[in-house]
Amino acid sequence: MAAGTLSEAALVEHHYRHRPEGSPPSLPEAAGAVVAACDVLADQLGLDLIGEFRAMVADACSFLDQREGNVS
Repeated sequence: MAAGTLSEAALVEHHYRHRPEGSPPSLPEAAGAVVAACDVLADQLGLDLIGEFRAMVADACSFLDQREGNVS
């Protein structure tokens, strides 16, 4: 549901969709709800979400270093 709300908020914000009745959440609010939902899911699955993101950053940095020939 949170991801659907985020996509609707983005469509309205960028004028690809009419404004529905009521007030849709802002993009930051909708994005925050998606992150919160991901955090809940990660907890239920026993995943360390911050650890996973840190691992992705380390992997991306290593990839970029190798492309630049700056192997540390």
